Amino acid sequence: MAIRAKALGIPAVVACRGALGIEDRTTVSVDGTTGAVTVVPAEEVAAIQQRADDDRRLLASATGPGQMLDPWQPPLLQLIAMCAAAGRDVDKSVSVCGEAASDPLLAPVLVGMGITSLSMSASAVPAVRVALARRTREECENLARLALAAPDAMAGRRAVADRSH
Repeated sequence: MAIRAKALGIPAVVACRGALGIEDRTTVSVDGTTGAVTVVPAEEVAAIQQRADDDRRLLASATGPGQMLDPWQPPLLQLIAMCAAAGRDVDKSVSVCGEAASDPLLAPVLVGMGITSLSMSASAVPAVRVALARRTREECENLARLALAAPDAMAGRRAVADRSH
């Protein structure tokens, strides 16, 4: 596996001195660049789990349990914006992939929130490229503010569409 990772330019941890001394079920963090393995304190794990639970509750309040999530839902956009801000704070790239990234109306909103990479099917690239090329970063940021301030997905989509034409 390490040989394949090296050939692909992907960092891989192939050994971990002291790993046998780590208790089972202990949460560790692995730095993919240096291979450093750090034990994550239990209170930090609990805080991460609490934030994830809070995020799930926020999403459920926007859509209802078990319903398909519209990527234009303001609570989802708020979570994406929070992730983008966290990435900016630590100088890391934050990506969005799939349907949301391939929506030519939503892509500028995502870029305006600070998303640094969009991944989509090849067939979606031309329309998204045009949507982004015709806007400045400031315009994308303004579209993001409109979408984030909307009371619901439909209103956010409509506000961005009205400003886009």
